[in-house]
Amino acid sequence: MHERITTTAAKAKATKSFVERLVTTGKLANLHARREIIRKLNNAEAANKLVTTLGPRYKDRKGGYLRSMHIGTRSGDRAEQVVLEFITDKS
Repeated sequence: MHERITTTAAKAKATKSFVERLVTTGKLANLHARREIIRKLNNAEAANKLVTTLGPRYKDRKGGYLRSMHIGTRSGDRAEQVVLEFITDKS
């Protein structure tokens, strides 16, 4: 929903493959794709955003919709922190 989150490296690695598959499904922009996304996310608002906003944005892109940037370690437990965000440029 926010198109950018800060999380740990392990969670970002797991989330990245899950979300990229959802975006690929959202590029189809049909009723079946929307229902599949709702089934996986259990959130109709997020499914709507995937099909109406993110699907058309990445229509010509084959993959690699997310970028993960390492930003250092968390001070409490020294866990590696990552910013996971959608790529917005056409490069």
